[in-house]
Amino acid sequence: MRTDRLNQMESFILRNGTASLYELSQYFDISLNTVRRDVSDLIKRGRICKVYGGVSSVQSVDSLPYTTQLPLAERAGMHADEKRVIGRLAASMVEEGSVIFLDSGTTVPYMLPHLAGKNVSIVTHSLNVMMEAAMYPSLKVLGLGGVLNHATYSLTGEVDARYRTIRMDAMFMAATALSVEWGASNNTFDEYRMKCEMINLHTNVIILADSSKFGKNATYCYCPFKRIRAIVTDACPNENFTEAAKANNIELCYPE
Repeated sequence: MRTDRLNQMESFILRNGTASLYELSQYFDISLNTVRRDVSDLIKRGRICKVYGGVSSVQSVDSLPYTTQLPLAERAGMHADEKRVIGRLAASMVEEGSVIFLDSGTTVPYMLPHLAGKNVSIVTHSLNVMMEAAMYPSLKVLGLGGVLNHATYSLTGEVDARYRTIRMDAMFMAATALSVEWGASNNTFDEYRMKCEMINLHTNVIILADSSKFGKNATYCYCPFKRIRAIVTDACPNENFTEAAKANNIELCYPE
């Protein structure tokens, strides 16, 4: 019976923490369309949430220190509405024919539906970006190679020399935390090294960060505040932050 399958599927997700739609399809021997219908009903129960490519159990993360690296699927389900706003605003900054770098993380992929139809070349090491961009034929994707980092679902390592000579119009970067004193920071060393190498090659750095990350510091600062050219967020920052941004000629982009 379908009710039994739903209960078993919910238990499977809660037991494993996360699950992809494909994994659920294979495990329960049902089609992806059936999985999507089942997941929609399970979400209404309130114990799981939709994330990129699958589902995750709903857990409280407020008690964790900010230097803790949460699982990717769990981070993807947090502040989803804010990330959609940020993705739309960030995509509006990309002109036809641009070459851009899209960072890993859970916010940056929200740009891609709004880039659909544009003639844009994307350089990325994010598997999420690659898979999402594959849905839009107008987008040309140049994937950076490397070793898979399971925590960030990205490829990390030394940047191939071929990509060092590419002129990029903008670097759209993710951040775990963002502060005036520490700049843009994250908690994963391999990601930190990749981010540092990319922004050292190019200067037009645009940070995508929802307002929950402001005034906080993660472990590794990959971009000092004064190096940032623009910040895209979901709400107007406080007065101290806006004044610091103005003093450093940083453009703030948020909904009116």
